[in-house]
Amino acid sequence: MKHVSNHSSNLVATENNQAVPKLKPIFHPYLLVSNVPVTIDAQGVRWTDALWLKDLSRHVTYLENFSLASPCRQGESGIHDLQVSSLIPPEKINHIDLPYTFSSLTTLKAVPQNIRLLWGALKKTLAVHYMVNTFPLPYGWLILPMAKLLGRFKIIMIESAPWRFPYAKSFSKAKLVEYVFERVNGWCVNQSDFCLFTQADYKKQLLSRDQSKGYVIPASWVDESDILDMVAAEKIWDEKFSLWPDRIRVLFAARLVEAKGVKVMLDAMRILADKGISSVELGILGEGELLHLCETYAKSLLPVVHIKILGTREYGSDFFNLLKEYDAIVMPSLTDEQPRLPYDAYSQAVPVLASDTDGIRVCVKEGSSGRLVPPGDPEQLAQLLVWAADNRTILRSMGIESLKIARDMTHWHMHYLRWGYLHQAIDHWLEKKR
Repeated sequence: MKHVSNHSSNLVATENNQAVPKLKPIFHPYLLVSNVPVTIDAQGVRWTDALWLKDLSRHVTYLENFSLASPCRQGESGIHDLQVSSLIPPEKINHIDLPYTFSSLTTLKAVPQNIRLLWGALKKTLAVHYMVNTFPLPYGWLILPMAKLLGRFKIIMIESAPWRFPYAKSFSKAKLVEYVFERVNGWCVNQSDFCLFTQADYKKQLLSRDQSKGYVIPASWVDESDILDMVAAEKIWDEKFSLWPDRIRVLFAARLVEAKGVKVMLDAMRILADKGISSVELGILGEGELLHLCETYAKSLLPVVHIKILGTREYGSDFFNLLKEYDAIVMPSLTDEQPRLPYDAYSQAVPVLASDTDGIRVCVKEGSSGRLVPPGDPEQLAQLLVWAADNRTILRSMGIESLKIARDMTHWHMHYLRWGYLHQAIDHWLEKKR
């Protein structure tokens, strides 16, 4: 890994009262273009998704001239939204309101207005940060040609690849979309000046030219204050062994959609039920189109296998308190994105049982912080769950060991790495332009 420049000095208390190095500010105008909407309520107050706001609040700790371009709508805030000014003082962020769209047709109709607004914003900035992971027309596809024309410092972020459909049939519409997005997004990556990836395979697959401008930094939401200390972790594991001596409890926490491996997980539980194995209890946390299917399995597999539908939890103390009750997280994902959930689990000394995909392999170390099985194989997953039930003390050891990983991959540390690489890259780019 490349070294991060040492621009930090002194210590500053974060919102979680954790002492961390103060980062040297970047004063160059910086434009971040996001597809996460902002809502303006009847009182003129701005709201946005709580976790996204948490991430934005980290950006403004080191970006002194920060603008956010995002779709904006009028109305009531969502249940997962927070008031923007609750974490970011109004003087620290300049908003550029893009048209709010809700379908492919409205997205295409908004293209002329988006081009006009983004062109105006690009004329006032030095650096522009964009993504290319939304359908049908990513903002990055509009921004990059304009940014090249204006000679701006171009930053691309690849944290997922939802345009890939690994299990779609050949010559299908999905495969055509994948082909187009893969080629255009590969071009966008190679034309950018600074490329951030959440896993090494994205860099290897998309950045075909200058590898030196690509940086791999896994994504995490965990704060230092969320992480259990060793004494508390050992005590919680003692309690789990005492409360549930005859079975393990595993938790699935994700959107209830096929790409997350929901059907694979349910089929694995059915295999256990067919074999009369009752030593594994599954908790399902989330919402989505497969919720009814989960409820059907939960009823039909009784009394051998117990599946509990847990609804949803706000990310934070409620979620972490639930997480620590379980012996393991199960992640049978079918896609290659790098999930943040393993680091959440590690913060509570909980290991991960997951698919062996490019994204998960980044953050789950086989035999150390979890176990991996081939994706899309319910029989293999069922065997892994049986192994886990028979080797609960090993799960405990892996969970305790994973606390070290959590401490090394907090949300602040993720931004610290980004800040250091960004400082170096902008300085080098400006030096070349002189």
